[in-house]
Amino acid sequence: MREYYRQLRQPLIFMEGFLFTVLFILFLGRHLYIAVVGIVLFLLLGLLLTPLFQWLTTQKFPAGKIDHDLRENMFLILVTPLNLLLLLLL
Repeated sequence: MREYYRQLRQPLIFMEGFLFTVLFILFLGRHLYIAVVGIVLFLLLGLLLTPLFQWLTTQKFPAGKIDHDLRENMFLILVTPLNLLLLLLL
């Protein structure tokens, strides 16, 4: 059961961030096209960050390979500032 929860955790974190971004853009933008552009840019950003995230998680660090929870935190550390920057640009 614990392993099943771990597999679900990453997509849930991503979807939570995605929904927050969509709602935030919709509340900030008075026009629908701003929200659509924001959603498309967010998805493209996710596609660009996925290979970088996978590369980072396969690298060897002095203490050996990093564990699963640290990888998730690294993903959030990478995505959150870029997501906020995207919101500021809109």
